[in-house]
Amino acid sequence: MEAWSAAGLPTAATGLVDAQGARKAVLEGALALDVREPGEFEAGHIEDALLIPLGHLQASIESLPKDRPILAYCGHGERASTAVSLLERAGFGPLLNLDGGIEAWEKADYKVVSA
Repeated sequence: MEAWSAAGLPTAATGLVDAQGARKAVLEGALALDVREPGEFEAGHIEDALLIPLGHLQASIESLPKDRPILAYCGHGERASTAVSLLERAGFGPLLNLDGGIEAWEKADYKVVSA
């Protein structure tokens, strides 16, 4: 990263938020985007979250709103990081990534719904 920046190449930073910051964003109107698989989603997800598994995100990207922030999350954070990168390249923003994924949300005792 240092060499990239030193070469004057562009960099971007995406908001990595903890569960408290994620909840605040959702309450303020951010779209919760769950990029896990359907079985994981059915076992428990953030209320009103939109499920688009990471493997289907590129094909579904045009269906996402560009007029509100998007909070991406998965089980731990790895898939959400990839999702945020794809969304960023497609011109979406602001973008947030739930640090620790749904596990962090549950540890904070925030509501999780099952399908």
